[in-house]
This record gives sequence, C-alpha cells and structure tokens, in this order.
Amino acid sequence: MILKCEVCGANIDFDESTSIATCKYCDSKMIVSKNKDKIENLFNRATFLRQNLDFDGAISVFEDLLREDYKDSAAHWGMVLSRYGIEYVNDIGGERKPTCHRIQDHSIFDDPDYKAALQNADIYESYVFQEEAKKIDEIYNKYIKIVKEEKPYDVFICYKDKMENGEPTEDSMIAYNIYNSLEQAGYRTFFAKKSLESKLGQEYEPYIYAALMSATVMIVLGTKTEYYNSTWVKNEWSRFLELKKENKNKTLIACFKNMSPYEMPMEFSAFQSFDLNKIGYVEYLVEGVNHVIQNSKRKNGILPNEETSEVNRLAANAETFMRLNETQKAYELYIEMQNRYPEDYRGWWGVPYVQSERLTRLDNELASEMQNMVQHAITVANPDKAKMIQEEWKDYIRRLQEQNKRLKISEAEEEKNNYQNQIAGYSDVSLEISQKREQADMLQLQLNELKPNIEKLSKPHDFRLSIIACIVWALFIFVTEGILNGVCSSVAILIIWGIYYAVVSHIELLIKMPMLRKKQKEYDGIALKKQKIESCIADLGKQKYTYETCVNKIRELEDYIQELRG
Repeated sequence: MILKCEVCGANIDFDESTSIATCKYCDSKMIVSKNKDKIENLFNRATFLRQNLDFDGAISVFEDLLREDYKDSAAHWGMVLSRYGIEYVNDIGGERKPTCHRIQDHSIFDDPDYKAALQNADIYESYVFQEEAKKIDEIYNKYIKIVKEEKPYDVFICYKDKMENGEPTEDSMIAYNIYNSLEQAGYRTFFAKKSLESKLGQEYEPYIYAALMSATVMIVLGTKTEYYNSTWVKNEWSRFLELKKENKNKTLIACFKNMSPYEMPMEFSAFQSFDLNKIGYVEYLVEGVNHVIQNSKRKNGILPNEETSEVNRLAANAETFMRLNETQKAYELYIEMQNRYPEDYRGWWGVPYVQSERLTRLDNELASEMQNMVQHAITVANPDKAKMIQEEWKDYIRRLQEQNKRLKISEAEEEKNNYQNQIAGYSDVSLEISQKREQADMLQLQLNELKPNIEKLSKPHDFRLSIIACIVWALFIFVTEGILNGVCSSVAILIIWGIYYAVVSHIELLIKMPMLRKKQKEYDGIALKKQKIESCIADLGKQKYTYETCVNKIRELEDYIQELRG
C-alpha cells in the first residue's frame, strides 16, 4: 500500500501491520489510517490538497473520511493540520518544520479534532501527535502575541496580486486605487502590498489574521473567476466568512469586472456585489464602505456627535424621571429612543427596566413581554454593555424562577394539607372490610339453607294421586255395575273426595302456616342484616379508596416539593 507523506508529499511504501510510517526522504513520521483499503484514495487526496494549500478542500475530504469512520485518528489529525493551515517547509539547516497559514482563536490543545485524535490513537500515534502539537502551539503563541499588538483595521482588501508568470494582475492595480481612496477617507485599510511592506523577512500570517479579525469590511475583487479561488485569495475570504458567523457586524463586498456576478463563488451570493466597470466605481465603493462602517458603529452604540448629544439627553432625562418615580414619562422617553435611535441599547433596555420597576417586579407574563426588548438591547449593545445586560437579566430570571419555585412549593404544601385534612380520622379499613365480608358470606350460607325449607312449606299438598284413584274407582263401577249405578257412585265419590280435600287442606293450613311464617321471618331478618353489612362494606370501600387516593397524592406532593427544594 502506498500513501503520500504529509510533510513532503513523497510516496511512502510501508508495512501494513503498523500504524506509523516513516518517510525515507524527509524522515517524517506519519499516522496511517486504520481503514487502509477503503480510504487510501481519499486520504491521499486530502493530503495532496493540504500540501497545495487548499485547506478548505482538504477539510472537506477529511470530513468525508470521518463520516466513514469517526474514530479514525489520522483523519482527525488531518483536520487539525488543515484547520491551522499547516505547511511543512525546510529551514536553513534543511529540517522540515511546520508553518501556520490559518491561526485559530484557540490553542491546538483545545481543538476538538486534536482531542479526538488522541482519544482514538494508540500510544505510538499519541506520542507523534503530541510532539507535533507542541511545535504548532509554539507558533500559535508567537503569532497571538503579534496579533494582540496590532492596531485594528477598518477594511481588508482581498485580491490576487501576481499572475503565474510573476506579472502583476489588473486586480492589484484596482486594489491599489481603492486602498488609496479608503486611506484618504480616513479608514485604516489592509492592503497586502503596502501593509506587509515593512514585514519583509517575517511570517505574514499573524498580521493577516489580525487584519481579518479587526476589519469590519472585506472587499474581495476579481477580474477573472479563477482569481477568486486562487489559494491565498480563497484562504482570506473563506476565513473572513467564518469570522462573520461570530461577528454579525462584519460585511463582505464582492467586486467583479469583465464578468457576470453569477460567475463569482456561490459563497458570495448572499452579499452585496459591486460592478467595477461602472464609471466612478471607487467613489461609490468608498461611500458604500462608509455606510457599512457607520452602521456598524451605530450598532455598537457609537453615533455622530450631534446624534450622540441628543440620544444622551433623552437617556439622561429618562433616568431622571426614574429617580423621581415618574415611570410613565421615563417609559415614553425610552420608547422615543427606540423609534429614533434603534441602534442605542439604552432605549431597548430602558423599557423593560421601567416596566419591571428596576427589575424588582417579578412577574412571569411581564418577563415574557420584556424578553424581545432585552434581546434587542443585547444585540445592539457593545460587548461590555451586552455582557452587563445579560448578567442583570440572568439575575432577574433567576430571582423570578426562585419566586416561581416558592409559589409552587406553597401551592403544593396547601394541596398536601387539604388531602391530609380529608383523611383526618381515617385509617386503613382493609381488615374491617375483610371481616364484614366474612359475616356477609356466613349470612348468605344461612339464607341458602333456609330457602329450600321455605319453598317446601310454601308448596300446597299434592292431590293428583287421590283424583286419579277416584277416577279409576268410578270407571270400575261404570264397567261392573252399569251406567246408572256408575253415575250415582261417581257423584258419591266426588262428594267424598271434596270432603277429603277440605279436611286435608284445613289440617295442612293449621300445621304448616305457623312454621312457614316463622321461617320466612327468620329469612327476612337474615337478609336485612346481610343487606346492612353489604351497605357498610360499600361505605368502607369508598372510605378506603378516598384514603388510599389521598395518601398517594400526599406522597406525590412530598416528592414534588422535595424535587423543587432540590
């Protein structure tokens, strides 16, 4: 397997059983990705792009590698080298040392990809990373010291200075004219040919980075599409766009000549573009820069003298009315400041300050209404004032949350007391319900025993057999003694059966009725008793349900209160 050396770009043929390869040309050690077969081409391409100073392209390829395997320590290390724009060059003694073309706002030791590289590296890889990181951090510290000493710039001119044959480009002449006009207008402008003129023999990166950091406006100009994407031009404007993500006041103005604006990089599509073919383009451009910078100063609370005097007068009057407790008048003045000077944070901060009675009135609805104005104040204020507002607002929200917590605890305590009052005198009645249920079951058994006896006593005497006997007797007489005697005998038999029925029924009534009434009375008494017990069980069941519900609610409230108290 063959890989490209990260330092000199030579081919390295190495043993695939190891994760560290040594270049035989420059003696540099290189970490080999673990997914050798799958990512060899990607890794070589990323290394090639970085060595050719296309750091953004290299970062894009290394990101693809990490999507394949996020634990690839070599890819994380490649991201670090590309992010810091590391190029290895020969020093006077022939030793290859790192140089930094892209300073970051943090040390390499704080870089997330550096940490990920160490986390996923073995002991040998980790040693190589740490040794190289020490060298890069030395450069970083030296550069940062220079950056802090540099005076801030207003404008950064980004352009391609020379063609491949060494001749100056048309862009450099245009940039020079713009530079002179901006300097005459009083704006400190970074123009590499002039600004780095006194830095010969020194490394340019810290001065370029300082200018990128401080400049409010970047003018990117090009007379050919490829000039925008040339190595150092793209290195400057792409870094400025990254800085703009953190500082919204920064503005990029894309200038073009002899082309359509659609031929410029896609990254410029969201920004103002300027046609350099227009007559008097320099004056228009300077006017545009002036407008951008003045707006930026307004956003940071820096106004022209006459406007500063007026807005300060309004702010002072509003503060005076606040001291006199004339809150409505103070409120009206702050509203006027918002309308006339929206770039001054005091108008946005003053209204919620008045409404909240100097941040002492803790109210949830009010806090919700004030949130947008507070955010506006933070947005337009300078960093120090924005920090002050954030801290005061954070303290207000903290006190409001504490008040909300106290109210919630109080409400929960009150609800808990209500539940405790509901079950005052209650106890667990499960045992009593069980005992009552046993009593009801015993009474049901007694009712089951009484019911057959009552049914038996309630049942009348069965006369069917006696009727059958009489019918058989009458038929026998009809057959043996003739019809006349049969009729007479049947009448006699019927009379005798009637007498028998009356006598037997009367005797049965005299004997069974007292017994039936007694059994029925006993049955009704037991049934009534059972009904009362079941009614009692139902009442006890409701009491048990109420008791258990209240106990569960009390426990939930106690847990909730404990959670709030934290």
